Amino acid sequence: MMKNLTKRLALHKELVSILGNDKQVYYSPPDGSSIKYPCIIYKRRRDLDEYANNGRYLGFKAYQITCIYQDPDLELEADVLEHFKNKCSIENFNTYDGLNQAHLLLYY
Repeated sequence: MMKNLTKRLALHKELVSILGNDKQVYYSPPDGSSIKYPCIIYKRRRDLDEYANNGRYLGFKAYQITCIYQDPDLELEADVLEHFKNKCSIENFNTYDGLNQAHLLLYY
């Protein structure tokens, strides 16, 4: 349990370093939370497990990362993709109520 928390906190620190603001990186915020933009929201997803020889030999924790920002020139998701290189990919991008939202999948 503690290992998972330690690893998630390390991910949190990395996301803060990308955004440059620790007050606008959120882990699974509850509905109705007051959120300031630009921000990064992340939450757990289904893990990726690889099996061979009747056993699990490789596993990664999966996180959905959502980058939300108003300035269309910001492209915060590009910074996340660059930072995590081959561990991350864009799943979807949309704009709603003037907010750009990029949804990424990260194996960490």
